[in-house]
Amino acid sequence: MLKNEELKTFVERVMQMRSVQKEFFRTRNYSLMQQSKALEKEVDDRASKLIVQLKEIEQTELNAKQPMLFGDHITNG
Repeated sequence: MLKNEELKTFVERVMQMRSVQKEFFRTRNYSLMQQSKALEKEVDDRASKLIVQLKEIEQTELNAKQPMLFGDHITNG
């Protein structure tokens, strides 16, 4: 299940990444570029995982809303 702490951490990391990117473009410092690329990869990886979690939650909620048409079991007949 997706937790608020995960979203908070993700948003904080995105803000950190943007800050480093802005500083890099201001200074063109090579180490900031490396740091920026590392943060971008981390943000991309986390975003991919969060998307998967959100899709799972969405599917679980959709399944919970749909009534079983034929009960919990299938009968042979």
